[in-house]
Amino acid sequence: AALVAGAAAGGHRWRVVGVSVSRPVAEARHRVARLARDSAAHLGWPAPDEARVEVRDGRGPGFAAPSPAGQWAAQAALAREGLVLDPVYTAKAMAALPQVAAETGGPVVFWHSGGTAAACYDLLSAAPAAEVAS
Repeated sequence: AALVAGAAAGGHRWRVVGVSVSRPVAEARHRVARLARDSAAHLGWPAPDEARVEVRDGRGPGFAAPSPAGQWAAQAALAREGLVLDPVYTAKAMAALPQVAAETGGPVVFWHSGGTAAACYDLLSAAPAAEVAS
């Protein structure tokens, strides 16, 4: 929402693409549009055009459940870029990146805003206790 509001306030025509990993696209789009509008109003900026709010469906098999596309994206991000993604939320969002990049034909920025702690927890949980203790 802040990226949408900031881009509109700065007069930028960037595409901001969100990926909903927890709720239906229409609901996520409405929430992001409302937050962008409220943020802009709070800062005295012009309201962003709701048409600029683009949200993709990245829920996969459901809330809090890894998806095959997300698992592929997490493995690819680690192998190719050294990025550690949590296996559910950030990985599901990353799974949308190849399609967005193909549509854009130009530079793409993936805003990775968290989830690393969850990824590390999963890695430590999978390790035998003796390895963790040493």
